[in-house]
Amino acid sequence: MKDYTRRAIAFITGSLVLKNNLASVYDCEAAKQFNFSGDVGLDTISIYDCEKECNISGPGNHNSFSLYHFGHNKQIKLSINENEFDGYDYHTAKSYTGSVTRNSVTIYDYEHSKYFKYTV
Repeated sequence: MKDYTRRAIAFITGSLVLKNNLASVYDCEAAKQFNFSGDVGLDTISIYDCEKECNISGPGNHNSFSLYHFGHNKQIKLSINENEFDGYDYHTAKSYTGSVTRNSVTIYDYEHSKYFKYTV
């Protein structure tokens, strides 16, 4: 999964699980804050990645989302169960899993076989 895709997933899952409309995520590996705008809801997601300058949007059904990343023109599947989530990135053809705790999002990216941490 591309770093910008992981950041968007961290932003979306953090917003949904914490029930808070966030404005940014801090990528611990990049040691940098990344801004987003838009709406994250249980029936639809429509956000703008200010760094990548593209939209990520799609419909949802309370805990399952079919998103489209306009930066690389591929789908991203996302399912959330309480504070844990998983999904599939069609751009890299790899799965990912993660969790949200307090103000932290952790994503395990199967493409890189590695954990990535974000502060929200």
